[in-house]
Amino acid sequence: MKPYFSDFVVHGDYAYGFDGSLLACIDIATGERVWKGGRYGGGQMLLLDDQNLLLVTSEQGDLALVRAAPDGFEEVSSLPVFDAKTWNHPVVVGDVLLVRNDREMAAYRLGTRSN
Repeated sequence: MKPYFSDFVVHGDYAYGFDGSLLACIDIATGERVWKGGRYGGGQMLLLDDQNLLLVTSEQGDLALVRAAPDGFEEVSSLPVFDAKTWNHPVVVGDVLLVRNDREMAAYRLGTRSN
């Protein structure tokens, strides 16, 4: 992985992070790349552990949910948020998602999932 200035997260036996501008999954035991996909530029992400999802903010200002699973890259959904470069980490506090760049900020109330 070449994370530039982004973090990576560990979920189960796998690490998820940026390899340049692409999201990647690495097997921790072997160090082998399992998959690579999704062009998010110098994006940031956090793990929604209880949902097996990665919340990714792209450098282009989009927000994406990506499955945190080793069987392949899958973007579950995406949403354009800003029209300008975004390098900041997303933050979840309670049921509120906060995203920002150097000019704007957005807050989203997160719904609950019913079974």
